[in-house]
Amino acid sequence: MAVLTAKNLYFSFGRKTILEDISFTLGVGEILGIVGPNGGGKSSLLKIIVGHLPKDRGSLSFSGKPSPEKGELAYLSFEANFNNRLPLTCSEFISLGAIYTQSSKKMDIGEALDCVDLGHKAQTPVEALSDGEKQRMALARCYLQSPRIFVFDEPSKGLDTAGEDCLFEFLHRARKRGQSALVVDHNMGQLLKHCDNIICLNKTIHWHRAREDLREGATQEKHYHCEFEHGLLHEREGPGLHKKYRGIS
Repeated sequence: MAVLTAKNLYFSFGRKTILEDISFTLGVGEILGIVGPNGGGKSSLLKIIVGHLPKDRGSLSFSGKPSPEKGELAYLSFEANFNNRLPLTCSEFISLGAIYTQSSKKMDIGEALDCVDLGHKAQTPVEALSDGEKQRMALARCYLQSPRIFVFDEPSKGLDTAGEDCLFEFLHRARKRGQSALVVDHNMGQLLKHCDNIICLNKTIHWHRAREDLREGATQEKHYHCEFEHGLLHEREGPGLHKKYRGIS
């Protein structure tokens, strides 16, 4: 049974259509990546799913229910800035995730910290953490919540390679626990490596397939400019000038 089903979603801002006829499902333990150009509606879709924006029409179903239960979704937008003046330690900040947790799913704060390699920072003030550590701290708070679905907007933004590895290890660990994830990100290489399926979104869904299908080909310049194709080439051929563009100044 799908943990999330979207059917024929539409959303507009004023006279501008942002999302048109969006339909997809998210399975138990599935990591679903969402890619597309800036302004293509990716963040708006996530905000509709978590209830921050109202859809114009269409339907959402959460395990057969019209709305999620308390603690069923954990949403993080990594474009948000942390308040550096919070008088909290890392451990105290993470403990706030328990507010949204169903009583039967309480998690250990130490386990949540270890999950993102921050056990040694438990008593460190939030203001003393680096930006990457703050992002991992936010992930740990989501882990403590123990949701059925993680909803992440640009989770690799500002992370170094070690931080990105920590992020996707986090998602793989969640998948083993039967949790699912929706991930919007511009890091095509990481999505192709770690997601089970990928949606290519530019106002409407132009592609929703397994990552292996995307690796095999399909130029999507019409909908995604050069970003999408370059991501595929980088994944197949590695860094540097790709074969298609050699000899072109």
